[in-house]
Amino acid sequence: MSHAAVDGLDRSADDPGVARVVYLLAHTVVAARTADFPARAAELGIDLPDAPTLFDLTAGMSEAIRAWHASTRNPRTDLAEMAELAAAEALTDLVPVTRASCSPRSGSGRQSASCRPRRGSRPSGTRSSPRSPAGS
Repeated sequence: MSHAAVDGLDRSADDPGVARVVYLLAHTVVAARTADFPARAAELGIDLPDAPTLFDLTAGMSEAIRAWHASTRNPRTDLAEMAELAAAEALTDLVPVTRASCSPRSGSGRQSASCRPRRGSRPSGTRSSPRSPAGS
């Protein structure tokens, strides 16, 4: 790994914005395993409708991060911005996109098997890595 990359990772450990993104991402995963995901997400500052879609979740997390920066007056650093984008990418990679929502099955308190996060849930033909510049 390059010296610049190592320096950047070292700086990220001291960046409150990066720490907040990691905190929200980890706690969102835990909240998603509960019977009332929207209520647990609200405790984290993530506003979701009763039957959230993947778009609702990524937009809600992004707004929660922006609101946290505004309320704490922590500056939005480049590293924190990259962490926010990486979190959105991680969510879209882990949450299946074949269902309209990921609400628990009625009465069971558990999510259906088709709604649980899993690796490689993108539909075929979509990309998870950045596109290379034209002509490369």
